[in-house]
Amino acid sequence: MGTGDAVGESNDLLKFLLHGQVSAEIINTYYNELGTTLRDDAERYPKVLEAVEAAYEHECRIIDLAIIGDELNGVTKDQYKQYVKHRLNIYLNRLRLPARFKVTDCPIVDWFEKNTYAYKVIDFFTAGMGMEYETSYNDRGFSAAWRSSE
Repeated sequence: MGTGDAVGESNDLLKFLLHGQVSAEIINTYYNELGTTLRDDAERYPKVLEAVEAAYEHECRIIDLAIIGDELNGVTKDQYKQYVKHRLNIYLNRLRLPARFKVTDCPIVDWFEKNTYAYKVIDFFTAGMGMEYETSYNDRGFSAAWRSSE
């Protein structure tokens, strides 16, 4: 979950992005070492497609509940749903699987992608700019966490 501030949220997006990429690489390596592909796995491939469909339905429900009326900031519900399809196709592509959805009118791809991939590097020279991992950490507090409460 995010920290509730813009800096923490952008870092969370980057972490989720990187976790997804690394996870896909691990899965692809596993199948490569077996000499096959996820698509050829008769047990798991249908489960992946089922999970993708469930994720799409879930995200569409959130969009329908979150947006009162037919649009938000000039973007229609369907255009937001097209973006969900776009992202799910990316995940499938990382797993070397074919796209599941045909994406049509999706003018917000560039905006979302820019904000997902744009990453602000930690500013070590400005106080208070250490991103969401900045804490009031000290040695005494760290060691106290390991002391027995008995």
